[in-house]
Amino acid sequence: MSHASEVKSIFLSQLETVIRAAAGYDIGTTVLFDITGGPVWIWALYGVCVTAEASGGTGRHLINAVNLDTAAVNLDSGVDDVIVFPLDDTTTGIVVPNVAAECLPEITSLNVGGGKVMASVTPGEISLLIAGANLTGTIAYYCSYYRMTERSLITVA
Repeated sequence: MSHASEVKSIFLSQLETVIRAAAGYDIGTTVLFDITGGPVWIWALYGVCVTAEASGGTGRHLINAVNLDTAAVNLDSGVDDVIVFPLDDTTTGIVVPNVAAECLPEITSLNVGGGKVMASVTPGEISLLIAGANLTGTIAYYCSYYRMTERSLITVA
C-alpha cells in the first residue's frame, strides 16, 4: 500500500461526531444535519436533554424523508437524559435516564452501532419530525459517522 493510500485509509477510519447546539423544537420538520460530498456511514444519532422536556411531544428522525424507526418516541426527559434513536426501521427510540449506571442491553437492543449507509448522490439531510406539542425543553443533537470518501461530510444545518 502506498503512503498516500495509507493516509487516506487512516483519514476515512476516524469516527467523527457533529454536534448541534441545544434548542427547542416546534411541531413540524426541522433539518438537523446536512450530508454533502458523498456517502457516509451513520454510526449513531442521539440527543441529550439540556433543559427538562415535559410537553408530551413526540419525535421521529428521517434521512431524506425516510423514517429511521418504526414509531415516534415521546421526548419527555430530564436534564442529561440521553434520547437514543435507532438506525433501524424495525425499532423505536428510547430515553435513557441520567442515572449512575444504565443496563447496557437496554441500549444495545436498539441496534445502535449497526449504522445506516446514506449514499448522498445529491445532498442529503437528517431531519427531526415533531408531533403532538411544541417542545418546552431543549435538546442537543449528536450524529456520529464515518466518511466513505474523502469528500463526504455531515454538517449542522
